[in-house]
Amino acid sequence: MPGKRYSSLFILGLTIFYSFMALAEPPALPYFEATLFSGFADVNEPDEVWNLSSLYLYRKNEWGAFGGAVNYANRLDQQGTQLYLNAQPKLNTDTWVDLGYGYANTPELFPDRTYQLELFHKLTQTFIISAGESYKTLPLTYFNTVDISAGKYWKNYYFELKPYHYIPKKGPHSTLWQGKARRYFADEDQYIGIVLAYGTSPDLFDLLTVNFIKVKNRIFLVEGQQPLNKYFLILYGAGLESQEFPSGFTRRLADLNIGLKARFDL
Repeated sequence: MPGKRYSSLFILGLTIFYSFMALAEPPALPYFEATLFSGFADVNEPDEVWNLSSLYLYRKNEWGAFGGAVNYANRLDQQGTQLYLNAQPKLNTDTWVDLGYGYANTPELFPDRTYQLELFHKLTQTFIISAGESYKTLPLTYFNTVDISAGKYWKNYYFELKPYHYIPKKGPHSTLWQGKARRYFADEDQYIGIVLAYGTSPDLFDLLTVNFIKVKNRIFLVEGQQPLNKYFLILYGAGLESQEFPSGFTRRLADLNIGLKARFDL
C-alpha cells in the first residue's frame, strides 16, 4: 500500500536522522547556543496564569560567552519585554566575570535599567566562589541586590549556597537564602536537581512596591536538563512558591517550566 510505504520511509528517515545526530560530535569552540525558555505560574490571587519567557543567543569561544536575551513577561494585567545584553569573559583559567545590562519600559514587570557584575573564581577544581551586585533603576527610585555564593562539586553532585541581600533606595532591607543541589550523569549535560529558597525580599513580581513591601518567601523547585543528542537539549522544571505579605495575605504559585536549547555553528 502506498500509504504504508510512505509511512515506513518517513519513520526510517527520522530514525536515520536521529541516529546521525546522536552519534555526531558536539560542536567545537567557537559555536552558537540558542535557548527558548518559558515559565508558567498558576497564581491563587489574582486568579491568573503568569508567564515569563526568554529567548537567549550566545556565542561561545575560548574567551568566554557573549550574547544576550529578549525577555517577555505577562502578569498583573501587564505585558512587557526586556532586552538584556550579557558578556561572560574569562580573565584566566580559574576566574571569569558576568557582566549584564538590561533595558525595559514596563516598570511593574522589569526594571527600567539593570546593571549587573559578578566575579567567579575557582579556589580548587571542585570549589567555586562568587560575589556580585546588580543595580536596578525604576521611576524615581532604585534597588541594589548583593550576593555571594559557594559551590562544591562532589563525585556526580553539585551543591551551592547563595544568599541575596536586597537594598532599596528607601524602605526595609531583606535577605533571601537559596540552596541548590544537582546530580549529574555520565553525560555532563544531563542533570536533575532541586532549588530551595527561604527568607525575605521585595515583591519581585510588582517592582513598583520595592520601597515599602517586604515579603516572606518559601520556594521549592525541581529542575533538570536532558540531552536529545549532542546538539539539542530539553530543559524542564516544576515547583511551588509562597509569598507572605505584611497584611497576612499569602500568595501561592505553582510553577511549570520548559525550554529547548540548540548548539550550532555557522
